[in-house]
Amino acid sequence: MAKTLKERLASAKANPARLRLTDAIDLKQDMQAERERLLTVFGVASQEAAKFELEDEDREAALRDAERSLAAAQGLAAEIDEMSAIIADKDASEKAKASAAERQAILAERDALAARIPADYEKASSLLVDLAKAILANEARMAAAGIYEQSAEAIARGGLHVGMMPLSRLTKIRLPKLREAGNLWPVADPSPAVGMFDDAHFRTEIAAQAKAREDAFGRYRLKYLGGGMVTFSARVPGTTATERKGLLSGAREAWEGEIEHREAERLRAARVTVEEISTPEAAQ
Repeated sequence: MAKTLKERLASAKANPARLRLTDAIDLKQDMQAERERLLTVFGVASQEAAKFELEDEDREAALRDAERSLAAAQGLAAEIDEMSAIIADKDASEKAKASAAERQAILAERDALAARIPADYEKASSLLVDLAKAILANEARMAAAGIYEQSAEAIARGGLHVGMMPLSRLTKIRLPKLREAGNLWPVADPSPAVGMFDDAHFRTEIAAQAKAREDAFGRYRLKYLGGGMVTFSARVPGTTATERKGLLSGAREAWEGEIEHREAERLRAARVTVEEISTPEAAQ
């Protein structure tokens, strides 16, 4: 047989520590519903007692019903406040337990990740460094052989620009050393970063690659009459980086500047008039 509201309340007050939060919430809701019922009874009984035509005996009964209902409702109001305090304490306690469990889980995840990093990073960084070295070495061989075509990286990525915006190069990623200062691979242009490498042979190799990169550029005069506009990559002065430029058809002045030799060949194939200039003075 189900317990009455009074029995449930007495049991909860006798063992508040064993009372579950969900049970406390359900009990409070039932108490609130009962209080609303009692106030309704009080209102009806009070109206009944106020009727003039009632006999004295009936009026007194209605007044007793109103008085009992109001007293019970007031008593329940105090019990509801007490149960609200119990619920707040239990809610705070459960949240604290959940927070502590979440903290423990987060720290366990951190420790597991920290244990993974050394071996995983060594494998990943070694692979990326080897890949960057291979890309640069192949670009240097292509330039030394006079092959001015797309690099391995450009082919793999479908080009090194998205619209007018250049992509970040794989050969310029930054890979820090794990437990000491410095980088396994620098993000800067290799030519000024020769001193950052510990391996003398590799420093020589990087210097050779930097020279090959420099030799990959030439000074050109461009003019286009094919209609519309063609875009091309031009050297940013003082660097080996490039930026996108546009060449309008029929422009009165020819464009002059430094581009890669392979870019010049591509523009020739696009019906651009391409003239190589040995030095800025020769162009005058």
